[in-house]
Amino acid sequence: MSNKYYLYGASGHCKVLIDIIQLKGGSVAKVYDDNPLIDKILEIEVSDYKKDEIVGNLVISIGNNKIRKRISKTINKDLFCKLIHPNSVIDKSSFIDIGTVVMAGAVINSWTEIGKHCIINTSSSIDHDCIIEDYV
Repeated sequence: MSNKYYLYGASGHCKVLIDIIQLKGGSVAKVYDDNPLIDKILEIEVSDYKKDEIVGNLVISIGNNKIRKRISKTINKDLFCKLIHPNSVIDKSSFIDIGTVVMAGAVINSWTEIGKHCIINTSSSIDHDCIIEDYV
C-alpha cells in the first residue's frame, strides 16, 4: 500500500488527519474541497474533487456524519482506507472498517467492531464487545 493519501474536505478535521498521516511517515497527495474560497490547508493546495486522480488511500476529512455518509456513497469503496494515530491503543481482536479514523489517545478494547467512516475522537475509550455502527 502506498504512503500517499487523499483527503476529501479541508476543515479542522482535515488538519488532524494530516498530522496522523505525517506521524505515520506518509504524505498528502491531494486535498479536495468544493468551497472555492479554500485554496490551502497547512500549506497543502486544495482543489476541486476529481475522482480520476485518486488511486487509493482516501479518507473523507469532514466531521459531519451526514455529509460524510452522503459523500462516501458517491465514491468507489475500494479507494477508502482507515487512519489510526500511532498513539492509540487497539486490541488485536478488534475490527475497524474502511474510512474510519482513530485519533490520538483513543483506546479500543477487545472484540470491538467499528463501522465504516467513523470518527473515534481524541482520548475516546471503547470497552470490550462494543459495536459502533457506520458513520458514527
